[in-house]
Amino acid sequence: MNRNVTEILLESAPVKTRLSFGVNTNIVLKGISNEVRKDKDGNKVKKNCYMTFVQVDPEKNNKILAGYTFSYFNLDDKYVVSSFLHQLNQLTAIGSFIFPDDVSESIDEKILTMIVEKGIEEDIVNETTKDNKAFREVQQEMVNIYVEEGTPYFNNMDNLLQLVVVTSRNGDFLDLPKEDTGFIGKNDAKRKLSVGSKYKRMYLKSLEDETADPDELGEELELEDELTLDDNEGGLDDI
Repeated sequence: MNRNVTEILLESAPVKTRLSFGVNTNIVLKGISNEVRKDKDGNKVKKNCYMTFVQVDPEKNNKILAGYTFSYFNLDDKYVVSSFLHQLNQLTAIGSFIFPDDVSESIDEKILTMIVEKGIEEDIVNETTKDNKAFREVQQEMVNIYVEEGTPYFNNMDNLLQLVVVTSRNGDFLDLPKEDTGFIGKNDAKRKLSVGSKYKRMYLKSLEDETADPDELGEELELEDELTLDDNEGGLDDI
C-alpha cells in the first residue's frame, strides 16, 4: 500500500518522549558513552558513563518511540567501594544481555586484571579503601573497555530487551533500580520483570508531594542529533 507524505514524515519525526516508570518493553541499548560532558556553565559533569536506552516499535520498522540516558557519578570518597561495585555489577548485568559470551568473558578478564594490577582486590573484599585514586582509575578504564568492546553490539534491533525504570526518591528524574541484577532481561523471556514495592511507594509519594508530575516524567522534549544532558541525573541524549 502506498503511503502519503504525511505518514512518512510522522514515522521519521524526532523522538520526544522519555521512557516510562515501570517495566518498559521493546528496549534497545543504543550506546554507552565515556565522553566528558559539561553543564550549561561550562563545568565538567562529574560522571563517567552514559547509557542510552530507546524503546522501539517492531511493527513500524523499529521506529524509536521513547528514550532516556542513564549515568553513573564519579566515585565519592565516602562510598568508593560500594559505588564501584554497584556500577561494575550493573554494567556486567547489562552486558550479559547485550554481548556474546566470549565478549563478556573478555571484558570480565580485562577488568579483573586491572583490579589486581592496581592492588584493590583486598579493599573490595574487605569493603575498605586505602587508595581512592586507584579505584577511580579502574572505574574510568572499566567504562572505556565497555565502550571499546561493546560498540559493535550496540543499537541491535534484533536484540529487544525489557528494562525496569524507576524514579529518584523525590521523583524529579528517572533512574535504574539500585539493585545490581533483575532490572534488565530479554524481551521474550518467560519470566517478566517487575517493579519493587519500595519504588512504587516512592513514585506514588512523589506524586502526592507534587514533586513529580506523571506527565512531566514522560514529558515531550525536542530531540536533535546532539543533545545536552538533563540538569538532573539523566535525560534524552544521542537518540
